[in-house]
Amino acid sequence: MKLIITPTYDMAKAVAGATGEYEETTDSFVSRDTHIVWTHGDVVDLKLNDRITDNDFPGQLNARQIAAQYYTPVVREQPSISSRDYAALRLIEQLASFVQEIIFVTYPWDEGEKYMQALVTFLSPQAPCRRIVLQEMTESSISDALCRMPTPKLDSYLSDNAMRHVVAYDMVTTRPEELKGSPAFSDKAGELLKNIKKAMDRQEAGAKILPDKAKNERTYTFGTYLSLETATAILSAKYGMGLHSIMCSLVSLYEKGKITNPVTHCKGENPMCGAVLGHVGPILPAGSVDKSMLGVPYDHINAPDEPISRDAAVYSLIVEHTEKVKGGNVTTVVYPSYESDSGLPLAEILSKSPDSWVAGASASFVADGCIGSLIEQLICNEMVYIDNECVHITEEGYRFLDFLNN
Repeated sequence: MKLIITPTYDMAKAVAGATGEYEETTDSFVSRDTHIVWTHGDVVDLKLNDRITDNDFPGQLNARQIAAQYYTPVVREQPSISSRDYAALRLIEQLASFVQEIIFVTYPWDEGEKYMQALVTFLSPQAPCRRIVLQEMTESSISDALCRMPTPKLDSYLSDNAMRHVVAYDMVTTRPEELKGSPAFSDKAGELLKNIKKAMDRQEAGAKILPDKAKNERTYTFGTYLSLETATAILSAKYGMGLHSIMCSLVSLYEKGKITNPVTHCKGENPMCGAVLGHVGPILPAGSVDKSMLGVPYDHINAPDEPISRDAAVYSLIVEHTEKVKGGNVTTVVYPSYESDSGLPLAEILSKSPDSWVAGASASFVADGCIGSLIEQLICNEMVYIDNECVHITEEGYRFLDFLNN
């Protein structure tokens, strides 16, 4: 028996209609081997613990560990849940005690992951749990999402990142002073902030001796196959894509068989490479090139997250980059320059080794998504801000640097 949990009745009904013959009851859709239930929204919430006593940085923990260590699951208080909500919870508790698998079907973004982890932490089910994100509510997309084989490492990568974003946001918005004083923040985010400042100082010194024409453009040259860092740097600078948008497209392309695994693919002979979550191999087109995806118009200003055109833009970059490298040519990409600005391009941080930005960082540090979490924490603490894909240090950031230096 399989249990599917959704946040709304409409989503449960859409899932039932797309996946088979179901009998509708007052509180579920039932088939021979599946129950589909809904929760009327976030009936269980994750309440941030009053004190964070463990110094483990969230980037070292997975989604389940973050939910267990930093939060307490509580029945929603504001607005208070109704008798209907309690009935849904009781039914889910009863079903979760004997089913063989639990599937959470949610909308995209981090709150969907928090919704799942809240219920998992509250229920403590013995059955394995996984999350399916619906980008759209069409019958074909629902059916495809439920029927395709899961990609566990990519799924866990996105889940872990989502919960790191959630806990970072919750901590900096509720107890920013506590976070600033924590060893994790001082050691990691502080080191990142110091290196951003150093890079900005070098950039400003270099800009003074550049001819005026050189200030009008910035050239990135990459002579090897695409890694996740390089792809992120180019797409961020060219289209303003964030890491989450890029990963959504890469996962979509991988699951459609268009590209190699963007996280775990390894072409080397080491049998352990495929078992390591990290940037251990290039991102390449898989099989023959799908020419129908090349040159599809992408409106990154008005429709940056339209999935078909965004996927095509990412795929086109991978194909173009691969063909240039195979031909023995380096890839040179020209983007607007920020040389005359006091900020530092976000792409410059993402395209370099983590060791050059955070002391003692390993490849898994960036693979875990911590650079993004650290930047987000710096933003929420009003130490930096991003404008035109360029990172600027605020007065608060300079004060924090003085505190660290002293």
